[in-house]
Amino acid sequence: MKNTIDIEKIENYIKENNLSRTQFGKLCNINHVTLRKVFTEKEHINMVVLFNIARVMNIGIKDLIKEE
Repeated sequence: MKNTIDIEKIENYIKENNLSRTQFGKLCNINHVTLRKVFTEKEHINMVVLFNIARVMNIGIKDLIKEE
């Protein structure tokens, strides 16, 4: 089994809060390159980035991970 970031959960948060991806990235203190990596799942995302996303979304890091 592979653990991946639940992109759908992030997208729903962005939509529900009327944010653009850029605005979301700024809230999370994530640059556009790293944010693109999050959404394309091309590379491993470090724990600091996951923590920042979870903090902004007010959820736990484990809630950002889905098992495939």
